[in-house]
Amino acid sequence: MREHLIPVALLLSAVTSLALAAPASAGPEGTIRGAGAEGAVPGSYVVVLKGGEPSRLAAKYGGKLTRTYDTALKGFAVEASEAQARRLAADPAVAYVEQDAVAHITPVSSAAACLRARAPRTATTWPSLTRARPSPAPPP
Repeated sequence: MREHLIPVALLLSAVTSLALAAPASAGPEGTIRGAGAEGAVPGSYVVVLKGGEPSRLAAKYGGKLTRTYDTALKGFAVEASEAQARRLAADPAVAYVEQDAVAHITPVSSAAACLRARAPRTATTWPSLTRARPSPAPPP
Protein backbone atom coordinates (compact mmCIF):
# COMPACT_ATOMS: atom_id res chain seq x y z
CA MET A 1 0.00 0.00 0.00
CA ARG A 2 2.81 2.36 0.89
CA GLU A 3 4.45 1.81 -2.52
CA HIS A 4 1.36 3.24 -4.23
CA LEU A 5 1.26 6.37 -2.09
CA ILE A 6 4.74 7.58 -3.06
CA PRO A 7 4.03 8.01 -6.82
CA VAL A 8 0.71 9.71 -6.02
CA ALA A 9 2.43 12.10 -3.59
CA LEU A 10 5.13 12.89 -6.18
CA LEU A 11 2.50 13.53 -8.84
CA LEU A 12 0.54 15.86 -6.55
CA SER A 13 3.73 17.69 -5.64
CA ALA A 14 4.65 18.18 -9.31
CA VAL A 15 1.18 19.45 -10.23
CA THR A 16 1.14 21.85 -7.27
CA SER A 17 4.56 23.29 -8.10
CA LEU A 18 3.57 23.77 -11.75
CA ALA A 19 0.38 25.54 -10.75
CA LEU A 20 2.27 27.88 -8.43
CA ALA A 21 4.99 28.59 -11.02
CA ALA A 22 2.52 29.41 -13.81
CA PRO A 23 1.44 33.04 -13.99
CA ALA A 24 -2.07 33.78 -12.82
CA SER A 25 -4.67 34.41 -15.47
CA ALA A 26 -4.40 38.06 -16.38
CA GLY A 27 -8.01 38.38 -17.40
CA PRO A 28 -9.42 40.32 -20.34
CA GLU A 29 -7.42 43.16 -21.86
CA GLY A 30 -8.70 46.32 -23.49
CA THR A 31 -7.03 48.74 -25.86
CA ILE A 32 -5.04 51.83 -24.97
CA ARG A 33 -5.64 54.93 -27.06
CA GLY A 34 -2.48 56.63 -28.29
CA ALA A 35 -0.21 53.78 -27.22
CA GLY A 36 3.24 54.31 -28.69
CA ALA A 37 2.32 57.61 -30.35
CA GLU A 38 4.87 60.39 -30.73
CA GLY A 39 5.48 62.03 -27.37
CA ALA A 40 3.85 59.15 -25.45
CA VAL A 41 4.97 58.98 -21.81
CA PRO A 42 5.82 55.36 -20.90
CA GLY A 43 3.97 54.07 -17.85
CA SER A 44 1.60 57.05 -17.59
CA TYR A 45 -2.09 56.80 -18.51
CA VAL A 46 -5.30 58.83 -18.29
CA VAL A 47 -8.35 56.75 -17.39
CA VAL A 48 -11.83 58.09 -18.22
CA LEU A 49 -14.61 56.49 -16.18
CA LYS A 50 -18.19 55.48 -16.83
CA GLY A 51 -18.52 55.03 -13.07
CA GLY A 52 -16.57 53.65 -10.15
CA GLU A 53 -14.07 54.94 -7.64
CA PRO A 54 -10.61 55.97 -8.96
CA SER A 55 -8.65 54.80 -5.91
CA ARG A 56 -10.40 51.40 -5.91
CA LEU A 57 -9.76 50.84 -9.61
CA ALA A 58 -6.10 51.90 -9.41
CA ALA A 59 -5.53 49.57 -6.46
CA LYS A 60 -7.42 46.69 -8.10
CA TYR A 61 -5.08 46.71 -11.11
CA GLY A 62 -1.88 47.64 -9.26
CA GLY A 63 -1.40 51.18 -10.55
CA LYS A 64 -0.36 54.27 -8.62
CA LEU A 65 -3.04 56.96 -8.65
CA THR A 66 -1.39 60.31 -9.39
CA ARG A 67 -4.32 62.65 -10.05
CA THR A 68 -8.13 62.62 -10.18
CA TYR A 69 -10.34 64.56 -12.59
CA ASP A 70 -13.94 65.52 -11.90
CA THR A 71 -14.70 68.72 -13.82
CA ALA A 72 -14.13 68.31 -17.57
CA LEU A 73 -14.27 64.53 -17.31
CA LYS A 74 -14.61 61.87 -14.65
CA GLY A 75 -11.39 59.94 -14.34
CA PHE A 76 -7.84 59.80 -13.09
CA ALA A 77 -4.18 59.64 -14.05
CA VAL A 78 -2.27 56.50 -13.13
CA GLU A 79 1.29 55.21 -13.29
CA ALA A 80 1.14 51.55 -14.34
CA SER A 81 2.67 48.98 -16.66
CA GLU A 82 1.18 48.54 -20.11
CA ALA A 83 -0.30 45.17 -19.06
CA GLN A 84 -1.97 46.77 -16.01
CA ALA A 85 -3.35 49.58 -18.18
CA ARG A 86 -4.76 47.08 -20.70
CA ARG A 87 -6.53 45.14 -17.93
CA LEU A 88 -7.83 48.43 -16.51
CA ALA A 89 -9.17 49.36 -19.97
CA ALA A 90 -11.23 46.16 -20.00
CA ASP A 91 -12.99 46.99 -16.71
CA PRO A 92 -16.71 47.72 -17.22
CA ALA A 93 -16.44 50.92 -15.14
CA VAL A 94 -13.86 52.37 -17.56
CA ALA A 95 -14.88 54.28 -20.71
CA TYR A 96 -11.32 54.27 -22.10
CA VAL A 97 -7.63 54.45 -21.23
CA GLU A 98 -5.32 56.81 -23.10
CA GLN A 99 -1.55 56.90 -22.85
CA ASP A 100 -0.33 60.20 -21.50
CA ALA A 101 1.71 62.29 -23.96
CA VAL A 102 3.76 65.43 -24.09
CA ALA A 103 2.24 68.20 -26.21
CA HIS A 104 4.19 71.07 -27.71
CA ILE A 105 2.91 74.55 -28.57
CA THR A 106 4.23 76.03 -31.80
CA PRO A 107 5.29 79.63 -31.20
CA VAL A 108 4.06 82.40 -33.49
CA SER A 109 6.82 84.40 -35.12
CA SER A 110 7.20 87.89 -33.70
CA ALA A 111 6.85 89.45 -37.19
CA ALA A 112 3.41 87.86 -37.71
CA ALA A 113 2.32 88.95 -34.21
CA CYS A 114 3.36 92.54 -34.93
CA LEU A 115 1.42 92.60 -38.21
CA ARG A 116 -1.73 91.35 -36.50
CA ALA A 117 -1.33 93.90 -33.72
CA ARG A 118 -1.09 96.75 -36.24
CA ALA A 119 -3.98 95.63 -38.47
CA PRO A 120 -6.86 98.13 -38.45
CA ARG A 121 -9.89 96.95 -36.55
CA THR A 122 -12.77 98.08 -38.69
CA ALA A 123 -16.21 96.82 -39.54
CA THR A 124 -14.70 94.84 -42.40
CA THR A 125 -12.28 92.95 -40.16
CA TRP A 126 -14.67 92.41 -37.26
CA PRO A 127 -18.19 92.48 -38.74
CA SER A 128 -19.70 90.58 -35.82
CA LEU A 129 -19.03 93.56 -33.56
CA THR A 130 -20.91 96.04 -35.72
CA ARG A 131 -23.98 94.04 -36.79
CA ALA A 132 -26.60 92.44 -34.63
CA ARG A 133 -27.10 88.74 -35.25
CA PRO A 134 -30.67 87.57 -35.86
CA SER A 135 -32.28 85.65 -33.06
CA PRO A 136 -33.01 81.99 -33.72
CA ALA A 137 -36.60 81.21 -34.67
CA PRO A 138 -38.71 79.88 -31.81
CA PRO A 139 -39.55 76.17 -32.00
CA PRO A 140 -42.92 75.33 -33.64
